[in-house]
Amino acid sequence: MIARIRAALAPLEELPLWSITRAANILSLQFGERRSAPTEQSPDRIVGTYALHVSCAWRLSGTTGVIAGLDDLYLPADDDDEDFRWDRPGKALADARLRAWVAAHSVSPLAVEQITVDRCGGFALHFPQTFAFEVFPAAGADPNVIREMWRLFQPGDESSHFVYLDQGIE
Repeated sequence: MIARIRAALAPLEELPLWSITRAANILSLQFGERRSAPTEQSPDRIVGTYALHVSCAWRLSGTTGVIAGLDDLYLPADDDDEDFRWDRPGKALADARLRAWVAAHSVSPLAVEQITVDRCGGFALHFPQTFAFEVFPAAGADPNVIREMWRLFQPGDESSHFVYLDQGIE
């Protein structure tokens, strides 16, 4: 399994990460060349060569520790925000920290230098300056419910999806 995950993630090596957004608790990371991919709801949508959607535990770390992580989705970026709802992208502490990190590297986005994979379907994307984006499925398999942990794909190419579920590779 480790070898299959490593092979699936290998195309990310040397590609820059230039966008991190989310829908509810699904994080979306865009890598590689930017290209237009308009939809009816989002006519100005820009996507990368590859997209990584993460639905399990994750964290972005640097030399000083965790920059942002899954739990930061449930805290408001502004303590005075009385209307805070974690499921509305843009208002959470994670949103603010990820936005700031991406902006700090927007002139020269950091590219993936190395990828490490663990036996539980987790992995780390290592970037220059000791930054790492780590994904770690933290749920056991349930025979009654199949849960997606993460997927890597090329936007617009349905056949390119590599999906890791709580029960293993789809």
